Amino acid sequence: MVIQRSQVVAGAPVPTAESSPSSPCIPLRHGLRACDDEQVMKANRPAPAVAVGKPGRPVQRRHRRLRTRSGLLIDGVSAVLGYLASGGDPCAPHAYVDAEGIRIGAIIVSIRQRQRMGILPVAVARHLERVPGWTWRVLDRQFEEGFAQLQAYAVRHRDSRVPEGYRAADGYHVAQFVSYLRRKHRTGGLTPAQVHRIDALPQWAWEPFVDDWNDCFAVLAAHLAHGGAVWGVPWSLTSRRGHSIRNWAYMQRRTRVVMRATHPDRHAQLSGLAGWEWECDRWGSWHVLLLAFAAKHGHARVRQHQVVGGRRLGAWVSQQRYLYARGELQSERVALLAAVPGWLWDASLLSWQSACDELAAYVDTHGHSAVPYAFTTRTKFSLGVWVSRVRALLRDGSLDPQRAALVLRAVRDEHVIVARSMSSLVRTGSA
Repeated sequence: MVIQRSQVVAGAPVPTAESSPSSPCIPLRHGLRACDDEQVMKANRPAPAVAVGKPGRPVQRRHRRLRTRSGLLIDGVSAVLGYLASGGDPCAPHAYVDAEGIRIGAIIVSIRQRQRMGILPVAVARHLERVPGWTWRVLDRQFEEGFAQLQAYAVRHRDSRVPEGYRAADGYHVAQFVSYLRRKHRTGGLTPAQVHRIDALPQWAWEPFVDDWNDCFAVLAAHLAHGGAVWGVPWSLTSRRGHSIRNWAYMQRRTRVVMRATHPDRHAQLSGLAGWEWECDRWGSWHVLLLAFAAKHGHARVRQHQVVGGRRLGAWVSQQRYLYARGELQSERVALLAAVPGWLWDASLLSWQSACDELAAYVDTHGHSAVPYAFTTRTKFSLGVWVSRVRALLRDGSLDPQRAALVLRAVRDEHVIVARSMSSLVRTGSA
């Protein structure tokens, strides 16, 4: 970073050799003058001519020129010394600019870079080292500040698994500091003492994937401890970093063989987890879920897009009906599904069965099936209109026998829904 002399104006708080006879920059200027004259003489010495151009064209010759920079360096150091004398931060951000428009932060960074490269004059280094609070290792100070924030997070949450994007109450980006620590550890940029202090934090992991695995395992263990099923993990259940626990559990089963060889500790953790299963009869688990649904609702009429216990039970039921229609469903499974209370193979009968249930509830309440035409149920179903249509279909003889049987089962007495002459039709169709 080079600063122009015009930026350091007269009257500014920056000490200069002309304005302050006792300025610390006076010996600094004298100390740099000798080495600067020698460097300028070497640099301004004409370099060997280099031919540039194509054949047939005039040859252009370039010479290297270097003008003196000691004065600019002294001005920058003087500005920094004035900034520090007024109580400035020796670790100012790179983008810091003072009231005079001088980029103090960039000058401080440039000075430290020169010191690391070994091209900073010794006189400049000595003057800066006399300033209280000056340090060449800025990373040590930044480490202490970030470690204090990380340690406070670990005490408050009892772990060091910082979520992505987390900031402290004062705005400090703790998650970014954690990423910085892991990056420096991979490149060997941390001292052994710093590594030892970080390892002492509770549940610290240098690799973020290990941290994510432990987080997902803890969420799954809590789900199983509260009575959840490992094959029915809800899609909405996620870790603190947003990973789906359902997908995570699936990947653990899929990579079981590789996990046993590469990460036997993880395999042992999952195997010892109460409620965890590596393999399971998936069809049987779906059947158990359907039985639980039928026991709770009194029927097995699951809508196609209905989700039960975090699992798409409606889609599975539709698939079983599709396989049955194609003759691809095993006979044992056909018998198990047929034994489920309220099971219907024809999906088109679902709405019809719902209407029959409303009619049965009306009969239980009123003792007859003479439903008024304008009667509407609590679910806003026009039961009177539906019963009127059923009577019309029975008179025309166009009612499907299976649907007629459902109506007959709902009213429990064929003589109360239609005339005696129509009941014979219902009885014949149901037989």
